[in-house]
Amino acid sequence: MKINETIIILIFITIIVLSSFIFLESKSNFQKTLSQSFCGNNICEKNEEAYCLDCNLSCKSKFCDSRINIICDNCNVKETLIQELLDHQKIVYDCLSNYYSYHPSRLIYHTIKNTSNIKELCDKEDDCYINGGSFSERDGIMQEQIPGLINFGEFEVTSKEKVGFEIHELAHAFTYYGLGNVPSWLNEGISIYSESKLNCHEKQFRKDEIKENYELYNSKNITIPLEEYERTKKSNHVIGARYFGYLEEEYECSKKCISRILYSLYEYRQNYTKNDLRIEVINNKIIKQRSEDIIGESLTELFNLLEINYSQ
Repeated sequence: MKINETIIILIFITIIVLSSFIFLESKSNFQKTLSQSFCGNNICEKNEEAYCLDCNLSCKSKFCDSRINIICDNCNVKETLIQELLDHQKIVYDCLSNYYSYHPSRLIYHTIKNTSNIKELCDKEDDCYINGGSFSERDGIMQEQIPGLINFGEFEVTSKEKVGFEIHELAHAFTYYGLGNVPSWLNEGISIYSESKLNCHEKQFRKDEIKENYELYNSKNITIPLEEYERTKKSNHVIGARYFGYLEEEYECSKKCISRILYSLYEYRQNYTKNDLRIEVINNKIIKQRSEDIIGESLTELFNLLEINYSQ
């Protein structure tokens, strides 16, 4: 009876070991397939343009160069305004490239869509500044209207002198195409930092969100309702802004230091599946390690304060 039990246990253990081996081998083969058989073979197959960096995207409108393509989708905008936006985004692109020390290896789509559906009129006599939008892996930058100054009583930019610059969303493109999928708090933090701190142009309509978030969430004199304070302090937007705020204020890691951290993460990414953006490489642990290497001291206290898990 004991012999039978022993045999059964041995068989059970053998099955577990074999199953684990098969799983790990399958995972390894899958990753090899992702990084070798698809991305990196210079063949852009169906839907691969969203995640394979070696897929060469093509221009979808005449407002295009090797870096950015401005696309006007179902909108009625003067061509002079679209051209002005393209010229502005080239300036921002070069600014980010110089600061990050890298640039995306592919064309970035920037779509202006459904401008005619914007119903809110500017109710400020000194004009309203409109920007914001979104970035997606597949579609690039999406905005409902051209960013810039809107005259009192109007709902969209009407002259090229008032066309603005879009730093935040373009920074998202640099992050994704340069670092791949990163933790959301870092993704937002980099864009907020870039918009707040980089002087990419003279006509910059911006506020220092990094400083504002650091002072608000690091102060005993809370100026917003406590319920909102507790809810927002755990958002990716606030955590990212506070992280870079703390680096500047508490760790003396200013613009040059942060630039080195971003490039260190970029170098790390280049050593692993650099052509396939589906495979996540940079996590909280790597961010902490690389940041500590640049700064020269432990960031454990900061990560714990912001409740950023760095165990794996």
